[in-house]
Amino acid sequence: EPFNNRLAAKYHLRKGPDGRRCKDCAHHYTKEYANLYHKCDQVTETNGPGTDIRVGWDACERFAEKAGDYGLLVEDGREC
Repeated sequence: EPFNNRLAAKYHLRKGPDGRRCKDCAHHYTKEYANLYHKCDQVTETNGPGTDIRVGWDACERFAEKAGDYGLLVEDGREC
């Protein structure tokens, strides 16, 4: 699926780890109104479709592994 929003254009040009998806990333979160919207905390949220992500997208260069049940970011083996 071609990327058609600002988020994808900015960060998804360079892939992250092979086999990882946005849904696996610590930066992924959801907002619920009438529907559920998937977002990334690496961009300023607009409350519009321009910053929505698709959970099935390949991970981008800013991928951060989720750590346990606490949602701590782990980058390069260090807790943030």
